[in-house]
Amino acid sequence: MLLLPLGLYGQSSSLTSTLKSAELKYGVQYNYNASLAAQKQGWNDLPAQVVDFHAQIRERALLDVLESSPKIYVLAPMITDTSGSAIELDEVEVFFQQPGLAQPVPGKFLFQAPNTQLNLAATPFDIFQNIVQLPGIQSPDEQVGGLYIHGGTPDQNLVTWNGIRIYQMSHVYGGLSSLSTHTIQQATVEKAGIDARWGQHTGGLIQLVSQPEYHPGWSARLGLLDVDLGIPLSIGSSFDLVMGLRKSLPAKWDTPPMEVISGHYLPVTSPGMNNKDWGYHDYSVSAVYRAQKAHQFRAHAFDLRDQFSLTQVQTQFSSLEQTEQESSGYGLSWQAQWPNFAMQTQWSKSEVTLEMHEKLDQLQWDEEDGEFDWEGFSKADKINKIQETEAAWTINSLPDPYLNWRVGYQWNLKKIGLNTFSEQELTDTELFDYSSNKLITHAFFASFNNRISIFSFSAGLRYNQYSNLGVGRLEPRLKLDMALSPSLTTYASFEKKSQNIFQTHEEISPSLEDKNNMWVGADGGYFPLLMTQQQSFGAQLQHKEYLLDINYFQKHWDQLSSFNYGYLDPNDQDFHIGQSEASGFNLFGQYKPSSWVVWGSWSHIVGNNQFIGLKNGSSFPNNNTQKNTLVFGGSWHKNRFSVHNLFRMASGRPYSRPDSVVEDPELGHRFVYQNLNGETLPHYRRWDLSATYHWGEDHVWQKKLICSWQNITAEKNILQRKHIYQPELDKINVLNYYSVAPTFYLSLILSTK
Repeated sequence: MLLLPLGLYGQSSSLTSTLKSAELKYGVQYNYNASLAAQKQGWNDLPAQVVDFHAQIRERALLDVLESSPKIYVLAPMITDTSGSAIELDEVEVFFQQPGLAQPVPGKFLFQAPNTQLNLAATPFDIFQNIVQLPGIQSPDEQVGGLYIHGGTPDQNLVTWNGIRIYQMSHVYGGLSSLSTHTIQQATVEKAGIDARWGQHTGGLIQLVSQPEYHPGWSARLGLLDVDLGIPLSIGSSFDLVMGLRKSLPAKWDTPPMEVISGHYLPVTSPGMNNKDWGYHDYSVSAVYRAQKAHQFRAHAFDLRDQFSLTQVQTQFSSLEQTEQESSGYGLSWQAQWPNFAMQTQWSKSEVTLEMHEKLDQLQWDEEDGEFDWEGFSKADKINKIQETEAAWTINSLPDPYLNWRVGYQWNLKKIGLNTFSEQELTDTELFDYSSNKLITHAFFASFNNRISIFSFSAGLRYNQYSNLGVGRLEPRLKLDMALSPSLTTYASFEKKSQNIFQTHEEISPSLEDKNNMWVGADGGYFPLLMTQQQSFGAQLQHKEYLLDINYFQKHWDQLSSFNYGYLDPNDQDFHIGQSEASGFNLFGQYKPSSWVVWGSWSHIVGNNQFIGLKNGSSFPNNNTQKNTLVFGGSWHKNRFSVHNLFRMASGRPYSRPDSVVEDPELGHRFVYQNLNGETLPHYRRWDLSATYHWGEDHVWQKKLICSWQNITAEKNILQRKHIYQPELDKINVLNYYSVAPTFYLSLILSTK
């Protein structure tokens, strides 16, 4: 393996040139086994945690440790080319790094699980809790995976795991990330300047990648919420596999975080006796087989499931509501390399299902038994399902320091269905069966990258043919980088994108409150094809101990439906077509000396909507954007002990306050708004703190104990404000939804070297 500094190439210009050339020409992997290096040096304790950074690989690299210092290893790596000949590179400096963030190229953020971490005050590495700390990304309702990127909504993002699209990004309807880190070795986040290879979205791109060939070893974790197991397997030098298994503890154990999360993310607002039962699991497996030096086969599969049931007993009625969210997916890929080009073929299938089953029993007198019995009064079922199949073929040039190209074709099929069933008093039956809406998309894309002197230029073009709509969409992608110095780079990008699948205001279950919004496909009517255009400008200053990135963006949405999630108050059920604008500044800074790290991010985002038939066509704020968000974090490391903290402040999100109520023949009543999203919630504040202690590095099993406290100051942040009408009092009541209560979490991790 070739060791490099995290996103840096040292101070020597010749060394920089050598490493960049090797990285591009041979696609080498750079990684670091901290425990192995410590053994070679005869250390019992590492001076600091080393951050791993993975890149795409073609050949494995060989290395020998020659000498060391408290902060630096000097290596003489050897790599092999496609013919098997050994090639020796210049010496490479590798710096010990505290956990932090990397930017391998301007505009792209990289996490290396579990070492590269921003939200160390959270539960053990949770990928989406880390991503939300980046500038330009918000989660105003505290839902893990509910990422609002550059003013867009979560359904506009494209999230993939090894090329397979993931729709379910959280467990407990927003409490935890849906995938454990055993099969996530790398995560990249792009908010702008996205390559033409990627379509089917108008927001950000998040790629989660497994690399079973570099999994460190066995790992087992026991926490107050769940148990987690990572199992690697290697057969010879050609086959590697890793499995991740996580399952929640029984809900009846009612540990402190279970009580808090179930109360916050699964709220119950109805009076009477209530009983909640919930659970989740996620299983994933990733494997790679190297048939020959120039051929790789990869296979991946996952299964995610959440279940929540709520029983409410009142005087004469008993209701049971059960909701389920289940996702699964699998994919295959073949990568091949020839002397002048490389090719990749990929096929994947994924699906997500939202289900709600409701049963209402009534207490009635049984004359035969002479007592009261519960008898079925009504039943209802609602199922929302997405099935997505995708095949892609890509051919590209071999990596070159100056010129690279890529062309490809992508076929995508989505089936979206909604089925509802209701039965009243077990006699009158009503069945609605909406046949699956098939969305077929053909896409052709091409891109090339060219570097001349200090300039690096990327240009791409993507053509999407939406068959069911009879519409074609041409999407240019442009990006320009200019290296003003070895550490300072400026960049600019322009892109057009579109998507044909959305979430709506309608929920699968009203009990869960905006955590189970249903999916629909573009139909050219109530939900037209959503189109965006974005331009961005920024600068990046990067050194071995610090990173500074500043960015400005402007984004425009066209053909936006008022039924789309996140732009209007859900009580406004009229259909309107409109557009939205967002712009803002993003700033990220990080400083990493030898034993501690501090970082901060600031986001300033302003978003406005304009719908035909609303407010006479004038613009008004959207209700998904916090105008200012400021985040500070830091960690300190000494021997086996670490302390981490995270503090977050944000502006309150806009919302609409109804002025009056009018009668409605279908809904019974509806609110009337003089101003749309004209009110603002109070400011948001939250402080998280955690501590880590690890020991046993000189034994087979290494141990780590993590304690964390979330919302340690017990802030009652209002995340959402809804209004409910009481007809008997002719009064509009306010219902506030608050942030998570103070939560203590404890976790023990065992891992092999």
